[in-house]
Amino acid sequence: MRYNDFFELSINNKKDSFSFSTALFLTGPYKYAGVIYAQTDPSNKLTKKLYCMEATSVTPAGKFCQDVLSCEKVLTTAHGARFYELP
Repeated sequence: MRYNDFFELSINNKKDSFSFSTALFLTGPYKYAGVIYAQTDPSNKLTKKLYCMEATSVTPAGKFCQDVLSCEKVLTTAHGARFYELP
């Protein structure tokens, strides 16, 4: 994991878990919004998909994912976040 006052980058490649990388803003107008690259799911099935995420408690719906990255609709809302698939 790498982070400073403005962003966080992390890679999870723990065995028998999701394999993914994240890049999130920690401050500013897009606080707790960013992108997630999911390489595998828990069954180690390759997904290789890029998702956008916004924290539901901080970022207004669509402010980052729709307005900045042109995502069209929410895939799911879970664990305090909205997830969009990138076009």
